[in-house]
Amino acid sequence: GDGRMYRCESHEESVLKGLSDLRKCTSLCDVHLIVEGEKFSAHRSVLASCSPYFRSMFTSEMKEQNQDTIELHGFSAIGLRAVLDFIYSSTVYLTVQNMQDILSAANHLQILSVVKFCCEFLQSEISAQNCVDISKIAKFFNLTDVDDCVRGFILANFTQFVRTDEFLRLSEADVCALLSSNNIRGHSELELFEAANRWLLHDTSRFSSVFPVMQHIRFPLISPDDLDEKVQSVHYMQTDPDCMRLLFEATKYHMLPHKQPLVQSSRMQVRSIMPCLVAIGGKESTNHVSKEVQLFNKEASQWLHLGEMDLPAYCHCVAVLDFLYVVGGQEMFDNNGSTAMSNVYRYDPRFNRWLKMKNMLETRTDFHVSAIDGFLYAIAGRNHTGPLSSAERYRVDRDKWEPIAELPHAVCAHSGAPCAGKMYIAGGFASDGFQRVVYCYHPEENKWEPKPKLKTERGLHCMVDYKLRLYCIGGNNKTNGARRDVLSTEMYDLNSDQWTEVAPLFAGQSEAGAAVVDGKIYVVGGHTWRERKDVRTVACYDPERDTWEKATDFPEPLTSVSCCALRIPATLLSELPPQQPRPLYQREQHFCAR
Repeated sequence: GDGRMYRCESHEESVLKGLSDLRKCTSLCDVHLIVEGEKFSAHRSVLASCSPYFRSMFTSEMKEQNQDTIELHGFSAIGLRAVLDFIYSSTVYLTVQNMQDILSAANHLQILSVVKFCCEFLQSEISAQNCVDISKIAKFFNLTDVDDCVRGFILANFTQFVRTDEFLRLSEADVCALLSSNNIRGHSELELFEAANRWLLHDTSRFSSVFPVMQHIRFPLISPDDLDEKVQSVHYMQTDPDCMRLLFEATKYHMLPHKQPLVQSSRMQVRSIMPCLVAIGGKESTNHVSKEVQLFNKEASQWLHLGEMDLPAYCHCVAVLDFLYVVGGQEMFDNNGSTAMSNVYRYDPRFNRWLKMKNMLETRTDFHVSAIDGFLYAIAGRNHTGPLSSAERYRVDRDKWEPIAELPHAVCAHSGAPCAGKMYIAGGFASDGFQRVVYCYHPEENKWEPKPKLKTERGLHCMVDYKLRLYCIGGNNKTNGARRDVLSTEMYDLNSDQWTEVAPLFAGQSEAGAAVVDGKIYVVGGHTWRERKDVRTVACYDPERDTWEKATDFPEPLTSVSCCALRIPATLLSELPPQQPRPLYQREQHFCAR
């Protein structure tokens, strides 16, 4: 008949206990290990089953294969006793006092479970008082996870750690690794310079390391006054030729502010791990135009208040060239576009300040701006004369706008995006209604080329680029005389030169802001024609999975907001307050839509 399999759950435990009992009374032990003059009896087969080191010793042509007594070196008797106890019991007791002995023996004998327990123990014990010693242990035994954990701890607690004597004990390599990190929080660049200086002054033999350490300080991120008063006064900054070059680089950077976005060096980069989603300006349901700059903190799922622009703006454009540019739009509600502006402002996240740049040649609202290869391109839109076909580009190096080839037809409320060094313009509104047309601009030839049309005509929609693909999202059009939300999302593949439909939006979002942050597309705010109201919705699209989900709602309904991905210094990020909706008494509860 059919047989049955039976299993005893306690068998392994009882075998282990039996072997342990045999070892305790040295029954059937066939090998004696000598460490530091102390003798430990054991069973070859048990040792070989748990340790690749012993398996190799007892099963290959090594002289120890047939020896009853074997002397071992490279670790202590304390370490071997704990490792043998683990082999025969599956438990090990770790303390600050015995951990290094046990780690040394387990590492030598290749008992990986014990090495893993030692790593976990070390990570749990990290503090400002012992992190340098733990880092040294980690490096000695090549425990990269532990060393990474120590570095993470120091970066997260740098403000406290840098004041301790432990900081002064760090090696040059460790100091350089910390100072080159984008993840230091709560420290200005000047404070990092002062910390590095303190480390150098602690031991005069370190003066040979002045430049290797100081090259990791981002001197251009220190204000000119502080450079003059607090950095230049340090003697080696005046005498070391390499350090003098660092100071000259910073001084030149501050002397030519409009050229700053073109200077590519790690020392000009904001200390930040990842760009943040930033939303700028927009119009509230009451037609109040906002000057707020808001930032989404993904870690806390919270919108924060980054600051305010000099002027309110909606139907404006933003672009990022390491700095944030805010271009054109309107500062007061006006459905006709007759109050369109030509203003250009630049925001510098390093110093959290705004700078007025040269105005565009034309006033524009409901238009598009792309940043490509160090230029800004402003395309079409409308103003008091009606829809525009004109286009212009901003030369960052000259702080100057110049005309470029006109778009083949006048259009506003279109969308655009840069992709692979070219610019694409899609849809919009023209004299003959909502559009499906798509054009590609070639900067080096200064010419427009027609591309395959959208499947659905739309205006007041968003377009973003991601991995050689363009995503056209939301907006609205007119069907049988009535304005309707466009929910379909269309994706253009540069390689196949075709539009295809992908997952649609949950609900209408016209006049929304959009940006790609950390591989996800965020669509912020806007207006739904189905419900005839402005929305707080933040929709998040995953292009790899072709799925939409809701992200954290905006603090209040907002349309014609512009969004981008921008690197914000970790120091500034940690100081930002949550974004508060404007008090109700400042907002009448009615809606308006274009």
